[in-house]
Amino acid sequence: MQEYPEDDVSCFLTTGHCCFPVASLLAMAKQSQQQRPLQVQSMALYRWCMGREYVGPIAVAPGRLTVYRMPEVGRHYAVGADAAEGLEHGDWCAAVVLDWATREQVAELHGKWRPDVFARLLAALAASYGWAYLAVESNGHGLPALLTLRSELHYPHMHYWVQGKRVKLGWPTNSTTKPLMIDQMAAALADGKLLLRSPTLIDECLSFVSKDGGAQEAEAGKHDDLAIACAIALQVVRTRRPRHEVKRSPEWS
Repeated sequence: MQEYPEDDVSCFLTTGHCCFPVASLLAMAKQSQQQRPLQVQSMALYRWCMGREYVGPIAVAPGRLTVYRMPEVGRHYAVGADAAEGLEHGDWCAAVVLDWATREQVAELHGKWRPDVFARLLAALAASYGWAYLAVESNGHGLPALLTLRSELHYPHMHYWVQGKRVKLGWPTNSTTKPLMIDQMAAALADGKLLLRSPTLIDECLSFVSKDGGAQEAEAGKHDDLAIACAIALQVVRTRRPRHEVKRSPEWS
């Protein structure tokens, strides 16, 4: 089986290189087959400056927004996001929304958009979930997305981190934070403290492996954008407390 696996799952069951607990992921994959999620076509976009100023609707196409649980009044949510360049043959932009209390995945945003377009979609998505806490990876193409969120849209509830005496916007994924993110996400999955709903995210986790030399990343030919976004969102709900008042959420269309 190790030399000639029948499929990806069989491969990881026999080689043991998957970073996440395969049995837990397979159970979630089976449960996800029984769901009928909502596909959202557009969202209401606001600019937060001297109150909320309505900018207009923003279309999700050519990507997708999949909703597994609708926003609930009074609940807090966290959004983890991984930005990309938006090229046809490049990486994906990805965002995962977690319920702060239950750590259940309630939505995901996935597609190929320019960083500024992705930023507008993120702002609309986070606003839809009670103006959720938003943590965008600051590496690479995350920087222009963060600039749009801060300087143009003025989204109010964003993640910052401290480096020495400097406070920086976004979430840093580096050689120090990444192993911690992955290990803690694996532990949460194994202990039943993180519930994934998305088949695409579960598939990414099943193909997220430890390679020779210690690198933790997607197997060749696979993607890990949603997995990284989920790990960021989990870090937020593990290490932060929701401090903002839950506001009325805009409605989708």
